[in-house]
Amino acid sequence: YEFAMALLLCINVLFMAMEAQIAGLDIGYDLMVITKGRPPVADQWDLSFLIADVIFTALFALDVLVRICVLRRLFFELPMNYIDLAVSITSLVEMTVTELLTLPLSPVLFRLLRIGKLFRAIRMVHMTNMLA
Repeated sequence: YEFAMALLLCINVLFMAMEAQIAGLDIGYDLMVITKGRPPVADQWDLSFLIADVIFTALFALDVLVRICVLRRLFFELPMNYIDLAVSITSLVEMTVTELLTLPLSPVLFRLLRIGKLFRAIRMVHMTNMLA
């Protein structure tokens, strides 16, 4: 189970890196740093990244719920689980607010919350220390 979740985490980090790269290319074209023909790459990938983000968020939230149900009180005794719980709740709130509600807040604020997802990588480092 832990190996499957670690693999899912690695795939999530790769998707986040691809999304950042494509967004960077799009910004480069907007700022005219890249002057060659603009491929419609960003438009094609937006829906794919949104679907992947929903899937990853749902799977990680399900992981936290399963661990709470299985471990019960022991779940809250490990500090690393608090990171997973906080990141999952933040991801769910960010996704709900940005997709369902129209608020006068800047979407940049919620994009910064996505950085919190990288805290899951801390769990990966913790797991590799346990396996060694």
